[in-house]
Amino acid sequence: MSRPGEEQLAALADQLGLGLLVTSAGQIVNANRQFCDLLRHSIDELMAMPSAITLFSPEDRSLLAELYSQGVNGPTTAQHEHSLIDRDGGAVPVSIAFSLSPGPDDSVNAIALIRDLRVDRARAAERGRFSDLVDRLPVGVLVWDGSGVNDPVDLRLDFANEAALAALDRKRGVLIGGTLSQVFPAADPGDAARLLALCGTERMEHLGEVSYPDERAHPTLYRWQAVGLPGGMVAAVFEDISTERAGEARRRDLLHRLLDTSDAERRRLAMDLHDDAVGGVRSLV
Repeated sequence: MSRPGEEQLAALADQLGLGLLVTSAGQIVNANRQFCDLLRHSIDELMAMPSAITLFSPEDRSLLAELYSQGVNGPTTAQHEHSLIDRDGGAVPVSIAFSLSPGPDDSVNAIALIRDLRVDRARAAERGRFSDLVDRLPVGVLVWDGSGVNDPVDLRLDFANEAALAALDRKRGVLIGGTLSQVFPAADPGDAARLLALCGTERMEHLGEVSYPDERAHPTLYRWQAVGLPGGMVAAVFEDISTERAGEARRRDLLHRLLDTSDAERRRLAMDLHDDAVGGVRSLV
């Protein structure tokens, strides 16, 4: 017979992909499939064990004894990181949330939700490698989190590389966690919707050109494109094209002046236009 709250926790564990372990007086009485798969034991093997404590590393057993002594005196909860031992004797780092309550004859009943930390640590390592790589890029990169977001302006900034921080003249701690509407108050609603639609996909879209107000000079013009990333994320990649556009404007001005001047002045302007074009080519090489 299930104890109060056990069925709800079991449903929650299954929904979140967490392991569930239920003990009574130290004996395993139930475990879900995620927990069995985590340690590569069958439910029958787990229930045949003399005590649940044998699943924990020797270093963690004194902490368990302390937790159980608290549970004798009344209901209590706790969350700690532990190392469990799998079927082959390997250590499995986990985070465990305990719910303890007194049982008969000074025993303790326990329900535990278990999260495999190997996944979190692998993601953290991958994220570290990603950050190191992207920080070296000469273009700005902003990664937005669209998990659970319905309104595009609520996209949350999850990462900004050094080039993006320099371009926006902002510090990482000020930007990270901010919504799209906070980071870019004048963001185009259509572009925001396209960013949200790309979250978690493998698609890429060009978002055109966007100006960003710069208090130190004139508004800076950026060319944007967005790339969908796994896990409900999207990366916005941008590069400063202000210099490129200024060069194009200068060349257009020279061409217009060529049409309205004398031959001598026209020859001088043509030379300027030639030198300007050659300089632009060299800057691209």
